[in-house]
Amino acid sequence: MNPSPDAPEPRGPRDLRGLNQKLADSARKDTLYTAGELVERGGLGGGIAILLYVVVGAAFWSLIGWLLDHLLGTRWIVIAGAVFGAAAGVYLGYLHMRDALNRSDSP
Repeated sequence: MNPSPDAPEPRGPRDLRGLNQKLADSARKDTLYTAGELVERGGLGGGIAILLYVVVGAAFWSLIGWLLDHLLGTRWIVIAGAVFGAAAGVYLGYLHMRDALNRSDSP
């Protein structure tokens, strides 16, 4: 007795091995990288990572400066915090790039 053409074919172990391979290939393509790895690899991802270092550093230290200004009754610490945070972001990007250049095997 032949199965009808509309009936699904039974799945065997072969299909599962193929599915496992497809999932493994997909996982390799969708690998997440740390910010440091993005900076080391360069390109658009590295540039965005460095930009985020600068922007987030400036915003975070501006917030700290604003809180200190509020507590101490001053007005200049928020500016110093923003400058310090931006400089720290640039320096962090430099450190990642320096490490990548030291590991490269170019002549």
